[in-house]
Parts: sequence; C-alpha cells; structure tokens
Amino acid sequence: MEINYRKTTGIYLIFFCSILLIICSVNEPIPIGEWDDYSLPVASIFNDHNFSISNEDISAYKQLFPEWADSIDGYSLSGYTTRSRSGEMSWYFPTYALSCIPMVLLLKILNLPLIYAFCYTNLTVFAISLIFVLYRLNVDDQKKFLLILALSINPIIFYISWISAEVYIYSMLIIGLTCWHNTWNKLAAFYISIAGTLNPTIMSVGIIMVFEYFCIIIKSKDNLVSWKKYWYSLCPNIIKYGFCYIIGIIPMIYNYYNTGHINLTASNSSFIRGSESIFSRFLAYLFDLNFGILPYFTILFVLAFFFLVIATIRRYSKYLLLIIAFLLNMLLYSIMTHVNCGMSGIARYNAWNSVLLIFAVIVNYDSLLATNIFRRIIRCLFCFGIFLTGSIVFRYNPHLASNTDYIEMTPIAKSILDYAPSLYNPLYSTFNSRVTHQDGGYNFITESPIIYKGSDGYVRKILASSENREELLNNYTSLSDADDWLINQINSLDRTLSYISIPRKYKIVESKN
Repeated sequence: MEINYRKTTGIYLIFFCSILLIICSVNEPIPIGEWDDYSLPVASIFNDHNFSISNEDISAYKQLFPEWADSIDGYSLSGYTTRSRSGEMSWYFPTYALSCIPMVLLLKILNLPLIYAFCYTNLTVFAISLIFVLYRLNVDDQKKFLLILALSINPIIFYISWISAEVYIYSMLIIGLTCWHNTWNKLAAFYISIAGTLNPTIMSVGIIMVFEYFCIIIKSKDNLVSWKKYWYSLCPNIIKYGFCYIIGIIPMIYNYYNTGHINLTASNSSFIRGSESIFSRFLAYLFDLNFGILPYFTILFVLAFFFLVIATIRRYSKYLLLIIAFLLNMLLYSIMTHVNCGMSGIARYNAWNSVLLIFAVIVNYDSLLATNIFRRIIRCLFCFGIFLTGSIVFRYNPHLASNTDYIEMTPIAKSILDYAPSLYNPLYSTFNSRVTHQDGGYNFITESPIIYKGSDGYVRKILASSENREELLNNYTSLSDADDWLINQINSLDRTLSYISIPRKYKIVESKN
C-alpha cells in the first residue's frame, strides 16, 4: 500500500507539536542565557513604547513577570545607552521581543503566567515554519516528510524553553529557504532579513541570494536586447527586491544612530580578540564533540561533503550556494571569541545554522544522484541519521538538554576521551572550560596544566607546556609500568601548550605524595 506522505506528515506534526507543548507547559521557564536582553524590551515596549531599558521599565517588568522579579535585579545589558540617554540598550535588536507581544497579550487575557509567553512563542513560530514547508515548499511529499523530520527532530528543541531568539531565527530561516527554493525571491529576502535583525551574520545568506539573483538575470538576457535596455526594464523589480533587505539593515542603522557602531557585539574588543584563531573556532563549530555540527548530524554531515564533490563536478549551483551560505555564516560567527558561552547541548549558533545544511542535502539529493537505487540508499541513511540525532536529543533531555551542562563534557565527548583520547583535541579554551567547569576558559595558559580524568578515575588527557614539567613529573605516576612512557611524553613538551593523550592501557594517576 502506498503511503500518503502529506497526511502522514500532518499527523506527525500534530503529535510532535503536542509533545513540545506539554514539555513547555509542565516545565516552568527559568531565566538562563541572555534572558534579560530578550525579555526586558517586552516590558519597555509595554511601559514607555520604546526599546531601551530605564529604571521605570524594571518596575514594569516586575509587574509583568513577578516570578522573575528577584532575578531581574541583577540584569546585565550591553552598557550602551541611547543617544538621548533615556535608557540602556540590549545586545540584540528587539525583533524577538516584538514577536512575543501577541503571546503576552493572549496569556494576559487567559490570566496565565506571562513567563510562558517566550516558550509558547518559540513553539508557535516553529510550528508555523514546519507547516509552511508542508504546504508551500515545491518538492514532492516524500521529500517534505524527510525534510520536516530532520528539521523537527533536531537539537533546536533544546532551545524551545529558552528566553531567546534561537528558535525564532531557526524558524525564519526555514520559511526564508522555502521561499528561496520556490524562487519567491522577495519573500525569501524578507524572512532572511527578519532573521538577520537578530544576528547580522545571517545577512550573508542574503548576499548569496543576491549573487544568484544577478547570475540568473545575466543568464536570462536575450541576445537581441541591448544591455542598457535590459537593465532598464529590470530596474523596478531589482529595486523592489533590494528593498526587502532593508529590514536586516534597520538594526545597524538603529545601533549606529545611538552608539556610532553598526553592531554592538562587534564593537566590544573582548568578543572579537582572542588567542585562538577564527579558523580554529570555525573548525570547532564544525567538528567539536561538545557543541559542533558533526556529533549531532553525523550522517548528514558526511553526506553533505560527499554531495559537495558531486555538485562541484556537475556544477550544480543550488546545492553549492546553500553549502557556501552555511559555511560563510559559520565563518562569520566564528569571529566571536566567546565560543564557550552558555548553550544547551549544541552551540546555539549551530542549532539555527543547521537549517542551511539540512535544506542543502535533503532538498537536492535526488538531483545529485543518477539512479533510483542510490536515492533509496540515501533516504535510508537520512532516516538512520535522524534516528541518531533523535537518540542524542532524547538522551540529553529535550527540555534544555538538562542532562548535560555547557561546562561539562557531553556524553559523546566523554566516551571518546575515555576510550580514544587522541581522537578528540578541542580548542584549548573548550578543554579548560569543560574540565575545570568554568564559563569561557580562555585563561588556559595561566591555568595549565589542565588534567582530564576518565570515568574510571585515570588520567586520559593533559594540556601542558614545558613550564609544567616539574609539576607533572612530581604529581603523576603509572600503575601499569608506563612511567618511562609518561616521562618521555612530559619531557617532550616545549614552551607552547600541547596535548598529551594517554591510551586506556596506561593507568596514570595522581601521586599520593
């Protein structure tokens, strides 16, 4: 019997959204992450109809969200004030706060706690984006089913209960990429720009879209028409298309008018200057076993690079442009040095950027494969990959990935470090942060040596330099006659920090001197 994929997908979405609604409802929202930057503008909009935060807005906030009244006293924003000095600015443009207003008003009418407005808004826009894919994406129903599975059974679930814009950005990207695939260029630009108001790196997707737009225009020219006449005829449409990106520029204008900087985060040197290179952070966002793309989307990730080779050989631009947008977006947010910031499971930037990878692979796989048998194999691999992702999400706990902690190694990272420590060599700051249980971990030079012990209590990995030789030689020994090996490893250290990965058979322990 042939499966009715549209009906099956609809039933699945009802079930999936119901489960998320239960998760949101039974778990009281807690103020974590940059909750103050995202929620304070809600009070400001209600109180004095602007976006900056004044002392009066704090009082209004406590009236709106009494459950968080004590917590908000310790709020921390950007430190920048508006040009009129009437209030302090949050790090982020209040697009998300504005989107939460309808849910706040609805909960007011229903006499329900307003702190649930954020998770319910997240769930609502998420559901709308998935429904939009089901009814508007111009692909066959089987592909929609696979795409919606991959977009829903996703680490973004961890962020549904966050008071932040991660799910909102994810949802806007889903709608924007759906429109882009359908060649609804103006709508695509509009939704990508909305997402871009919350993180300017997303406008890089718009740059790729503009590039494709003009390439299509150039290729579509009739040789019988002069270039001058051709461009003149297209001017109205080009101008209309360009105007759709203005939304993404509004926060830059707003920030520049008030502070002289187009982006508040990039104006803070502590966020863009660090001892680790942009490229090393870029690689970490791709491969790191704690917060990278690879451990959460292993099958998809491998297939993406397999298809990249095929697409490059065949010059299949639709796939290439999406992958370039995915990688460029990641490269831009790698500029930020604060790579070990608060997260639920996967890095929050990676959570919403994964949309581009998912769309690239699932929407285009059949165009890159020549025969039906290969397509069936790939579909089976997609299902297996989605199952693996779902297993991780379930294992970590869909609610905030609460079985993990962003200053602890994830179960995957722990497993690799316990059994094959040489396979995982994270950023030094990440290693420091997760081993010593501190936010950031960027002072790894002064805090070395940094010692990771496996679940059995034996040392598995050491981050150290020659300055730490004496300390290591005096304080660590082997219970398996591996002292000579350990001494050679320690003596081989030079002045720069490096890892010593200790095989499981060498039982290295701290001396009891």
